[in-house]
Amino acid sequence: MKYLKLLLIILGILAITVIIMNYLPSKLRTTYQKNQQEHFFSHKEENQAPFTLADLAGFPQPIVNYIQKMGYLGKARMNGMQLFFKEADFYLDQEKPKMTIDYYVTESSLNPKRIAYIDSQLYFLKFNGYDVFLNQQSRMQGELLNQINLFKQEGEDLRKGGLLTYLSEVFLMPSAIFNEAISFKELDSERVLATISIDGYDLQGVFEFNQEGEMVRFTTDQRPHVEADGKVHQRTWVAECLDYQVNNQGVKIPTRFVASWMIDGKKFDYFDGKISEIQYY
Repeated sequence: MKYLKLLLIILGILAITVIIMNYLPSKLRTTYQKNQQEHFFSHKEENQAPFTLADLAGFPQPIVNYIQKMGYLGKARMNGMQLFFKEADFYLDQEKPKMTIDYYVTESSLNPKRIAYIDSQLYFLKFNGYDVFLNQQSRMQGELLNQINLFKQEGEDLRKGGLLTYLSEVFLMPSAIFNEAISFKELDSERVLATISIDGYDLQGVFEFNQEGEMVRFTTDQRPHVEADGKVHQRTWVAECLDYQVNNQGVKIPTRFVASWMIDGKKFDYFDGKISEIQYY
């Protein structure tokens, strides 16, 4: 009986500790917010010029159509954007259970920079993630109970992934098409080959546009699939922009984003989220 009481006391202390840690400030969120200010919001150009047809001379016709039909002509170019997803479906890999996450992204259209923060729970414990591509370096981190480091991955494979993720999202902040690191080649009336060339890398993917001019899909075979345990596979990666709607600024934007890996001939959607808001800065 004495040992049972001692065990109950220990379990009670552990439960209280977990509850307290679940409500502590996240170290990764603090890092994300600090990097937002240092690398994005403090590095912007004031009084950006508007999109004009003259600026688009020489671009593939599907891109010209996109800027026109989505309503960007005459609107001021953006320095970058913040993306917000609430309660998106997310899988760390095929063997892991589905997680529901809030996902926050900040990117620059002036040069390839991107950071993202995940706010979620893993088996009733607070789980946070941080995905960063800054200064041509990339890393991915996981955090439990707001304070405990679960994993940290770095290296060339993640660097390639960071560049291709950035490339896949340029049409969500289309002033990024003027970035000197990015070039385009028209394949046909609905497809454009995009190349991002930086720091010795030349990485490519194909953008697909539908008849309404919407950019609906980005596909690449050059993004390494780095799993949570560090294993790396070379697979086709697909990013889809769906369910376009006109926002309060008169711009037509996607409201759903799906990211997938092609594994053994089957499409594995590891991220499926509704875009709750896009803010330009």
